[in-house]
Parts: sequence; structure tokens; C-alpha cells
Amino acid sequence: MSHALTPSGPEDDDDDDDDLVEEHHHIEDDHHSWLGGTTALKFLVAGGVAGAVSRTSTAPFDRLKVFLITRPPDLGGTSLHPDASVRGAKAIMSAIARIYAEGGIAAFWVGNGLSVVKIFPESAIKFMTYEASKRFFARYADNVEDIRDISGTSRFLSGGIGGITSQLSIYPIETLKTQMMSSTEGSNRTVKSAAKRVWALGGFKAYYRGLGIGLVGVFPYSAIDMSTFEALKLGYLRSTGKDETGMLALLAFGSVSGSVGATMVYPLNLVRTRLQASGSSGHPERYSGISDVIRKTYGRDGWRGFYRGLVPTLAKVIPSVSISYLVYEQSKRKLGV
Repeated sequence: MSHALTPSGPEDDDDDDDDLVEEHHHIEDDHHSWLGGTTALKFLVAGGVAGAVSRTSTAPFDRLKVFLITRPPDLGGTSLHPDASVRGAKAIMSAIARIYAEGGIAAFWVGNGLSVVKIFPESAIKFMTYEASKRFFARYADNVEDIRDISGTSRFLSGGIGGITSQLSIYPIETLKTQMMSSTEGSNRTVKSAAKRVWALGGFKAYYRGLGIGLVGVFPYSAIDMSTFEALKLGYLRSTGKDETGMLALLAFGSVSGSVGATMVYPLNLVRTRLQASGSSGHPERYSGISDVIRKTYGRDGWRGFYRGLVPTLAKVIPSVSISYLVYEQSKRKLGV
């Protein structure tokens, strides 16, 4: 007999009370568990959507950055030497013209499909790990109920842990994407051809070239980016007394946190990118390791060489991070977390 047709009695009231208690305990356990329970899955979805939207929106800047970092002058790149004829804004415009000449508008989205495949799990894992780490520190280090009350150090470490975890999970895809982006017009820009080139450079290990310096760079970047964003957001809410942050404020906070983090670790990112692009048609030079990249970069362009491509990187990072945080915060609100 259905519940609707069953007369209400003391036993039924007890059952309803038991259901309410069980539901309360489920919510309580989910809230207090540092892993987050079902909430963690919602953070996965919010983070993944945020990453996919932001990466597709800013793909041309990523393509330009890789071109400037990896393409040598004899293959259409530019030199940072003081005597070079093309520098600064002219070098960027020259790179844009070369990319367009090699494949039209579509050339600016080379590797974007792989970027989205990469960025969805990367962002999802980063944000989920970040939130889980904050709950862990709140419970076991800072002894506070509300994760918004954790210390700045705990927030900084949580961001770094999120970055390292996500980087480890998708690094081979990042290497393939860089190989595709650094290829020239005449080469086969497919995942299959990129995978073959990487394998020929050293088998399975070649997919992880530059991982060490990549992890060294991603920890401070993610730590600075994520902790700065949240500190700005919480400071704004507390100073204004509002319950939610507006769209423009989220975009502004993301711009600041992303640009500061990216600039501080950019030389490490450049070294990692060159190691990943090594052996491609657009960057045929091969390196014996990190020190070899550093030595050759400095010998060719001096200290400026370690900041090659910074301008398009910031042009990508600022809107990318801003859009990512905006979509993430909006997704969290819709998911009720």
C-alpha cells in the first residue's frame, strides 16, 4: 500500500523522524568530511566547466605564446638580441602574421581540442583538491568550523597542492598539446603524429619531459593565484557586508591573482615549454635537460629570453583566469556548494 493511503500513526511519525535524522547525519557527515563527499563531485563539475570555457575563449593567446617561446628566427620566429631588427610589439605582430599565414584563423586554435580534453580534468581536479585541502587544514591544522576562516598559510598551501595534483594528472596531454602548437605549416598537426614524435624522443619518459621544473613552477603559481583570489574575494565580502561577489568583482580579482602568479613563475614555464616542444618541426633543437635549456636560452637572448612570450601569456591568463573563476563561482552557486 502506498504511503499516501497509509493512515498516520505513532509508528509513521517515528519513521519520519528517523528519516530526518538520517538525512541530517548525511549532510553533517558530508560537511565535516575533509574529502567533501558528494560536494567534491560538484566541485569537479564546476571546475571542469570553468576550465573548458576559459581555455577555448583564450586559445589564440596560448598559441601565440608557444610560437614566441619555441619558434627560432630561421623558422619565422624573432630574436630578443639587442641588435635584432624586429622586437617588442613588431615581434608579436610578426608572429601573429606568421601563424595566420600557416593556417588562417583556424591556426590560432591548433591543439585547442586537446586543450579542452586536458583542461576539464585539470581544472576539475585542481579545484576539487583545493577545496578538499582547505577543509583538511580547517579541521586538522587551524581547528575552525568555517573554511573561510583558515589561515593565509593554509590557503596558500591548499592552492599549491591543487596545482601539483592537477599537473601530475594531465602532464602527458600538456606535452602533446605543446608539440602540436610548436609544429610548422607543412607538418601533420594531429595528436597521432605528435604522439609519435614524442615517443621517438625517448619513449614513455619523453611524455614527462620538464615535469620536475613544471611542478616547481605550478606550486607557487597555483598557490599565489588561488589564495590571492580568495583573499581578495573574502576581503571584499567582509568590507562591503554583501553575501555574494558581483560579476565584475570576480573578473577583477581573477585578473589580479592570475597575472601576479603567472609573472612570478614565467621563467620556469618557459623552460618547461621548450623541453616539451623539443624535437618538433617548429622547434627542432633538442636539450639534454633543464640546465641545457637555461644555458642556451641565456646564451642566445640573455635574461630577457626567459620572459619571451610574457605579453601574450598575460593577455591569455588575465581573461582565462577571470572567466574560469567567474564560471566556477557561478557553477558552485547553481550546484548549491
